[in-house]
Amino acid sequence: MQVINKLNSKLLITCFFIFLISQSPLAQYRSSVNFQFFYDYLSPYGNWIEYPKYGYVWHPHSTVDFHPYRTKGHWVWTTEYEWFWVSDYEWGWAPFHYGRWFYDNYYGWIWIPANEWSPAWVVWRYGSDFYGWSPLGPDIEISILYSSGPGDFPYYYWSFVPQYFVTSENVNDHCYHVERNQTFLQYSQYILAGKRKMENKMQIFVGGPSKKEIEERSRKKINPYYVNAIDLPGKMFIKENRVNIYKPMFEIKDKKIAKPSIIQTNDKQNNQGEVNKDVLQNQIKREDPNMKKPIFHEDQKEKINKEKDFKEMTNPAPVPPNKPAEKNRKVEDRYPDKWEQIRKVPDRSTAPPVNLKPIQVPKSINNQLKKVPVNKEVIKRVP
Repeated sequence: MQVINKLNSKLLITCFFIFLISQSPLAQYRSSVNFQFFYDYLSPYGNWIEYPKYGYVWHPHSTVDFHPYRTKGHWVWTTEYEWFWVSDYEWGWAPFHYGRWFYDNYYGWIWIPANEWSPAWVVWRYGSDFYGWSPLGPDIEISILYSSGPGDFPYYYWSFVPQYFVTSENVNDHCYHVERNQTFLQYSQYILAGKRKMENKMQIFVGGPSKKEIEERSRKKINPYYVNAIDLPGKMFIKENRVNIYKPMFEIKDKKIAKPSIIQTNDKQNNQGEVNKDVLQNQIKREDPNMKKPIFHEDQKEKINKEKDFKEMTNPAPVPPNKPAEKNRKVEDRYPDKWEQIRKVPDRSTAPPVNLKPIQVPKSINNQLKKVPVNKEVIKRVP
């Protein structure tokens, strides 16, 4: 009996430790994939481009106003990683938590894949009553802390919002216009960010304001969330107080041999945003090689012709200098057939003068004016 009790106690202790391990950050890296998985999974959602400086990069099929860490997503506070970006895109688990974003003058926002995971690859700034964040570029290495000046990132990288809307689910609707970013950069400071050691002895980049600071400045309570790793890739979702996300470890063994199945050719002449002229001309030809004239209804044609004739009659073309007599011709002489359509306005230049009768001043007022003394010295001084 004692042996059975000991076995039961050991079994309970083992189950308890298994439960703790499942809830720890160590459980967040349960699966392992390679770079080829990146290329295959993201191909339906965007184009892979062979970029001379960074290799294979990815451009998403998204709207014109797409901006990483702004459109279709929001911020949540997590107990493990602090500020965490929850994306509403089907592919959001990868480009917003692995790799880096940068803006290209030709393609727009482009993502460079990498194997290191983070709750959000951004840096933060704060001002008197606002916060802002910007995606980290590919050429920035962070070891411990990051703090620099406002010129490290272009102003259009940043997203600034009032402090009350940092945790809003529609944070994009509350972002200030990008043209105001330069002003916000002058009146804001960086928030220190860097890599911190987690329970699994891995360094993970985290940053942003503290939870207490946001609660005090926005005067609203922030509910913390836990991050839960799921087994299948797909759209992130929040259930109860957990953020469910696919976050595997990426092996870099096949990085040199891995390759996207479909690669878009680089249409740029160079990597400074200059457009290839040949490609641009072909694109213009493809837009509408056989442009057809618009088809109008008969009523519309008649209306357009009348408006055109009326404009020609009321606004005749300027007379050449070698024909001075043409300028003095009347409108009815120039357009005898269409004179009836023109509104007849009297010519005030040839109108007879109006006979105005002089105003008769009463004799009583006239006599009073004569009696008013006149200062001759004042009159002489008047220029």
